[in-house]
Amino acid sequence: MVRRTGVRPGMTVSQAIGLCPTLVLLEPDPVHYDEQFTHLIGALGNVTPVVEPVELGRVFVGVDGLEKLVGGPERQLDAVMAAIDGDGLRRATSPGHELRDGRERRWAAVARLGWGRGKFVSWVAATRAQPGSPVIVRDTERAAFLARQ
Repeated sequence: MVRRTGVRPGMTVSQAIGLCPTLVLLEPDPVHYDEQFTHLIGALGNVTPVVEPVELGRVFVGVDGLEKLVGGPERQLDAVMAAIDGDGLRRATSPGHELRDGRERRWAAVARLGWGRGKFVSWVAATRAQPGSPVIVRDTERAAFLARQ
């Protein structure tokens, strides 16, 4: 609803209130964020033992060897999304999306996921991803993908 008034990410609070005077601002809850991040790390550990938290909200997940267990990049990302949503993490604000197996996406619907060989490629892919729509950079596409960024 707020977006219809013109409020966009990156605006200052005063700009947002100027566009939407009825806007209600909520105080951040760092304890809640830390708890949820801890749950996220645990959930990802059910997919792979290589989970590297970088900062609150950003994690690198090692996928070496997962192809033999779950399949290609799409299936690996499905496994990550299923783990995120299957570990009792609280519902995100964008319900209604479904995983391929019909279960509802919660956190996976707002996560920005990127898949590629190496941390840099996967990080760039994740920064280009839309929430709930992962970006996959295959080895044959890596140079062209990075050149466009």
